[in-house]
Amino acid sequence: MHDTLIKILEMSFNKRDPIIWNSWKRSIDFGDSAIELEGFSFQKFSLSTVSKFDFSNTSFKNCEFINVSFHQCNFERSSFFQCKFIDAGTRLIFCHFRDCKFEECHFEDITLSGSVFNYSRFLKCNVIKSSLVEASLVGCRFIESLVDDCNISGASIWDITVEDTTQSNLKINYGKGKSQELIFQDLALANALYIFASNNKNFAGFLDKKSTNFVLILGRFGANLDNLNMIAEALRSRQFSPIIFDFEVEDLTLIETIKFLALLSKFIIVDISNPKSVPSELEAIISTVIIPIVPIVISEYNPFGTFSAYSNLPNVLKPILFDTVQQIVDQIDELIIKRANERYDAIYLTKNQSSGFIDIRMKKN
Repeated sequence: MHDTLIKILEMSFNKRDPIIWNSWKRSIDFGDSAIELEGFSFQKFSLSTVSKFDFSNTSFKNCEFINVSFHQCNFERSSFFQCKFIDAGTRLIFCHFRDCKFEECHFEDITLSGSVFNYSRFLKCNVIKSSLVEASLVGCRFIESLVDDCNISGASIWDITVEDTTQSNLKINYGKGKSQELIFQDLALANALYIFASNNKNFAGFLDKKSTNFVLILGRFGANLDNLNMIAEALRSRQFSPIIFDFEVEDLTLIETIKFLALLSKFIIVDISNPKSVPSELEAIISTVIIPIVPIVISEYNPFGTFSAYSNLPNVLKPILFDTVQQIVDQIDELIIKRANERYDAIYLTKNQSSGFIDIRMKKN
């Protein structure tokens, strides 16, 4: 069967006629078993472009996709084990990879633009220096993998799961002619910011911490909601735009939303009064962007145990201990706004100031 499969495939590729392959595939009753294609190299069809081939429910093992273009081909429910997708001439454009399993595969310097990978799993895979422009990665799982130096402009990246995976140098292009570029270390965050940038003409202003008036307020709702609302109203009366975020919602994907909102904010107020999930959210923010964080805590509670790990960071201010939220509202200008602005200036002026050169040249006699 394998020899016949290879013969039909090669004939179909040489003629660039998907009907030969697709008709043969439909004529064979494979039952619930997948077609197995092992050790096959598509490099022999180098520089070829093939369209509308049906590779659904196929098992690819140790196959090479090198310097060949696939257009609108169907790979749904297929598995790929130790396959190589490499070379700048390799293009898989508008292909369907829904519900696929990739294990120990290597993607490098290829184009995957417009292809759909929804609900696929990437286990111990490398995706490097490749274009995922306008690809769809909804519901994908990345486990023990690497995604590095890829362009993900316009990609749909929602509800993804990332476990022990390195994400780095992820690029988005926006603005007129897509001439502006931002680089992120997080797939979901880059995707969210791309959407915001593409739909907001004043995007550059939102990234300017000097001009932004957003303040992110983090806490647990329930009994504390009224307290947070009072603080938000006091900020609003001073021309700030407060955003209240609820820790009570148990959804790990919302951490990406928090990180995105933090990126747009001038400073953050975080209620650490007996929280259950504050540490993970705070850690996510600190790892994303350095902006002033003002912790507040009701006197009857103690700050969460791990807060001491953050208290010495330059952007984390001393916590405000209070009996009633009215005490904060009455002194919000001094306790929060002034301190946050001063800390911002201390962080960014120190970061941006120039003190000339450090001269390590050899001294002339």
